[in-house]
Amino acid sequence: MNHCFKEGKLSEARAWLAESGASIGLLQESAPPAVRNDLYDQVATPGRVAWGTGIWTAGHQVRAVAHRATVPGGAVGGEAPSSEGPITLISVYGQLEGFLGTQWSIPNLHRILSDLTPLLADHKRRGRIVLGGDFNAGVTFDKDRIGGLRSHSLLFDRLEAFGLKSVIPYRDASDQTVTWKGSGEKQSDYVFVSEELAYRDPELRWHNELSDHAAIMVDVDLPEPTGL
Repeated sequence: MNHCFKEGKLSEARAWLAESGASIGLLQESAPPAVRNDLYDQVATPGRVAWGTGIWTAGHQVRAVAHRATVPGGAVGGEAPSSEGPITLISVYGQLEGFLGTQWSIPNLHRILSDLTPLLADHKRRGRIVLGGDFNAGVTFDKDRIGGLRSHSLLFDRLEAFGLKSVIPYRDASDQTVTWKGSGEKQSDYVFVSEELAYRDPELRWHNELSDHAAIMVDVDLPEPTGL
């Protein structure tokens, strides 16, 4: 969301999402929502204007689902009831931290995954999970690490161990999809879905006024929600 702090910019983002035909949006680096039924958690940034991670919906009532939150604003979970069990939606932001002269999101992302484990491993949610966000990470980042350490790859191994698969390739450098055009062109944004879910090949849509990241637009076959 490119730090869309002002409500006017956030309204423009919502309008763009609706015009794009989206029914659910997993948002990061977003201003606090003016509409309270949007789910939202603020990133810990003392002395700075509020921004965080959220879930936007086009009129659907997605209720918050409780989980431990070691990293403020790192993940927001929501669910919609269906005849087959809850549909679980998770928006993730990998905030960078300074360690030993470099910037890492991996420690925060591992904390977030640990906090989300009760949701990701819940058999009642099996096959109905959609998780996505700005990770600020990627397996190809490992090639820049001395000794070929697999710190980034281990994070993605954990995600896949929960039965999740990425809707866009990311393991092979030749398959990399550029989703961020900041100080370099990298794949740092992902949408993971349960292995049991079918989906159509996603489309990347850029909106330079709203973000230096591409929106990953993907159609996922989910059970029909109930009670909405």
